[in-house]
Amino acid sequence: MKSLQKFYFPVVAIAAFLLLAMAQDTQNHITRLHAELDGQFRMVVEWEFANPDAVDLSSLILERGITSNGSRLREISDCIENLGSGQYRCEDGDLYKGSSSETTNTESVFYRVTVNLKNGGTISKDTDIAEYTTNARRRTWGSIKSMFQ
Repeated sequence: MKSLQKFYFPVVAIAAFLLLAMAQDTQNHITRLHAELDGQFRMVVEWEFANPDAVDLSSLILERGITSNGSRLREISDCIENLGSGQYRCEDGDLYKGSSSETTNTESVFYRVTVNLKNGGTISKDTDIAEYTTNARRRTWGSIKSMFQ
């Protein structure tokens, strides 16, 4: 019995250490993720990868969720700019299309970055909720503009 304990204790300790290291590894890949309103008409989302060599950038997805829509996510990856050194930015100017109210109102929005790791895992991280103000005129113009895109 003692010989089994001597064998299993180091194995369990190593397994626990590896699991903890993997959990921390996936949590620390996306850093400095935040969204803030830039003027009245667009939200700027910025993030950084701590180790850009560990992620598969071809799988990078940015999504927006508007809380009044039940947090349904919409992919907006086409606005992503690579700033170099693992830093990325997106200027989201299509927020005003999301509301159904005819008057001026405040909406809440969040963004989610998802990317595959080269070692086979996937990481995903959300921004804090940010707020912006919209009105019917902006939403109408946004709808007309989207017909011609």
